[in-house]
Amino acid sequence: MKFFMELLFSLSFSEWMLMIQTTIMIIECRIRIIEFKRKNAVIRSKDHRRLSVHSFPSMKR
Repeated sequence: MKFFMELLFSLSFSEWMLMIQTTIMIIECRIRIIEFKRKNAVIRSKDHRRLSVHSFPSMKR
């Protein structure tokens, strides 16, 4: 723990900014992945509804 604190205090301002930018970028990427998965889930559920309606042929012939 002491080593970690010393390491944090030894960083320069530019290194702190780089760490902050990297952290923000990682968070944004995770948010995009979550949004992408949600959109795909909505599209898949709509596709399954369409397929289920058309997958059963009419019995009247």
